[in-house]
Amino acid sequence: MILKNRKILLIEDNQGDIWIVKEVFSDFLKTELVVKSNGIFAIEYLKESASYGTNKLPDLIILDLNLPGKNGEEILKELKGDSMLSGIPVIVMSTEDDKKVINKIYRIGANCFIVKPGNADDYVKVIESVGKFWLNTVRLPVYE
Repeated sequence: MILKNRKILLIEDNQGDIWIVKEVFSDFLKTELVVKSNGIFAIEYLKESASYGTNKLPDLIILDLNLPGKNGEEILKELKGDSMLSGIPVIVMSTEDDKKVINKIYRIGANCFIVKPGNADDYVKVIESVGKFWLNTVRLPVYE
């Protein structure tokens, strides 16, 4: 069963990665995808959504580690330090494959760390598996 009323926030600056995620989630998962290309815009969007209810909070955040403005680590710290946002699951994705970096990201509060594959076909498979697991298998928090 594919759930249709899910909202995902993708915080990513690489246009190729954005395109792949959009394609997978629009074709396969029928899920609303909001894209913010830098950390500052993402935090503003989330805080405005949480404070004023202008937008539904995302059910899931996919966060690139290397971003302009605020990097993924800074964004993750801010999310996990905010009582209104800390319950949203965050998947961190990066080309970084250093165990110290990965361990640090988990300690900050990431729910998942995925090393981005080097080619588009593998990247599509990873995003499909993210969708299947996080949107179909697990129960996500409900924000009303």
